Amino acid sequence: MDFGNIIYLIAVIGYFIYQISKNRKSGQSPEGTEQEGETPSRPTTFEDLMREIREAQNPEAARPKPQAPKPEPVYQDRRYQREEKADDEISYYDGAYEKAKSAAQKAVPISQIDFSDVGPDSIEPVKKKKVNRYAELMKDPQSVKDAVVLSEIINRKHF
Repeated sequence: MDFGNIIYLIAVIGYFIYQISKNRKSGQSPEGTEQEGETPSRPTTFEDLMREIREAQNPEAARPKPQAPKPEPVYQDRRYQREEKADDEISYYDGAYEKAKSAAQKAVPISQIDFSDVGPDSIEPVKKKKVNRYAELMKDPQSVKDAVVLSEIINRKHF
């Protein structure tokens, strides 16, 4: 602690000693500085007098009416079962394992299959791919004029 704090503490202690000695001289205890109830030196106002007269005339109005106790709501435990929505995909595959098993059992064994139709003649011809006619025009060396026109149309120059 520095010197300023020590002086401050001495001043505070001196103030409390002064207050205690002052209260003992006037006949009051240090704890009883506050009086209970109203002070007798308080003057009566016109509003206070009117309030007392009204209370004397209507004593029932001054008393609050007892309120009926509110009934507490009754709670019941209800257990709800959640309805699970049937998923379309689940319903689609429902029983698929059993169906595949029964189909395998009903199938003809490999030993009974006739392989006489196997050979190059039994293979179906593969369909030709449809070729883009503009690609054919670009590749054909005889139609250079058409190829130049098409290339100009496709590769436009924006101004």
